[in-house]
Amino acid sequence: MRDLTVNVSVSSFDTGDTVSLSAVVVRNNTNITYVLSDVVETSSEALYLDINWGDGTPVERYTRPVVVDYRTSNIIDEIVYNKPLSSILTSKKHTYYNNTNSFNISVMMQMLITYKDNSILKIIQPIQIFQASYYDDIGDLDILSAQIMPLSTNNTFINLESKLSKHTYVVALDTYSDYINSPVIIDDNTVEGCGIIDVYKDYELPYYDTYNVLFLAGF
Repeated sequence: MRDLTVNVSVSSFDTGDTVSLSAVVVRNNTNITYVLSDVVETSSEALYLDINWGDGTPVERYTRPVVVDYRTSNIIDEIVYNKPLSSILTSKKHTYYNNTNSFNISVMMQMLITYKDNSILKIIQPIQIFQASYYDDIGDLDILSAQIMPLSTNNTFINLESKLSKHTYVVALDTYSDYINSPVIIDDNTVEGCGIIDVYKDYELPYYDTYNVLFLAGF
C-alpha cells in the first residue's frame, strides 16, 4: 500500500470557479490524502463539502457542525491544520486501486465546496491508476536476518522485508554448480543485484518445495 499526499491551496476565487489540480499517476492500492487547510475560508466558512472520488464509490458529504462540544470532540485537526474544530476543510483520504482487467484506468476526482455566503468552489484532479507490477508491489528489500542451514548444498537462508508492503519473504541463495555464475550482489544491507533465488514455500526440511525466480538487476 502506497501513500500520496496532495496539498490543495486556494487563496481566493470567484463563485463558480473550478480549480484544476495537476494530474497524478498511481499504482494499485494507493492512499491519497487531500490536505485542504490552505483552501480559503477567512471571509466565509465552508458549510458543505461533497467529494466524488470518480471510481464508482458513493459520493461523500461533509457538513459543518452547528455546535461543537469540546469535551467529546477530537482537537487533533485543530492543532495540526490550524483550523477551528468545526471546519470541514482539513484532510480527506481515499484508497484508489485498479480492479479492472485494463492495464490502466483514468478517473476524475471532484470536490464541491459550498460556503456560507452561497459561493461555490469546485476542485478537480485527473488520476491515472495502473496495474501494479511485481516490483511495484515489492520494491526494494532489506535484509532482516540470515542463517546457514545444515544441508548438503549448504544454502544460506535470508529473511527479507519489503520496503513498500513491510511483508517478510524467506529466500535461499543456492550454491548449486548450475547457479555458480549467478551471484547475488549485496550492498548497504540491501539486495541490489541479480541472481537465481529459490523462494521456499514452507519450512518442512529437507522435503521442502521450491520454485525458482530469476530476479533482474534492481530486484
